[in-house]
Amino acid sequence: MKLQTKPAHGQNIFQKARVDRSDLIHLFDAQVFNDVTSEVNSLEDGAFAAVLPSGGWDGYDLFLNLDSDNTPTDLEFFVEFSPDGGTTWFHNAQDMFASLIYDDTVVASGLRQVFRGEVAGAEMRLRAIGTGLSSSNTFTFSAFIQFKRR
Repeated sequence: MKLQTKPAHGQNIFQKARVDRSDLIHLFDAQVFNDVTSEVNSLEDGAFAAVLPSGGWDGYDLFLNLDSDNTPTDLEFFVEFSPDGGTTWFHNAQDMFASLIYDDTVVASGLRQVFRGEVAGAEMRLRAIGTGLSSSNTFTFSAFIQFKRR
């Protein structure tokens, strides 16, 4: 048996399997958390449709763009899924989603992160809760999601 040490003509040995992706969906755009707004979810307060895009998506990439002014305390995100049409919501508590929380010192000069997760229900939402807020102690964030099929 001969081992192939050189890729066939036109083949890239670093090429990964093709991944189908949905369009990038805006969940929140420059959402401000202050003394007036301290909690939102993407189904009620954002521009995100309750039902996942059709097509059997099994994963997603969540993009967060975070910033703070002065000294608010914390901003926590919850990725949640519903198996029953939005009556009951379950927090995705695996990997980094078990505790997706930021304090003002981490995001003070701006922070951009992306997280990958698996789809766990027919409906999904992103919920965010801020603490230690006032008219001058604020968090601002934008969130986008892109679904994928392996």
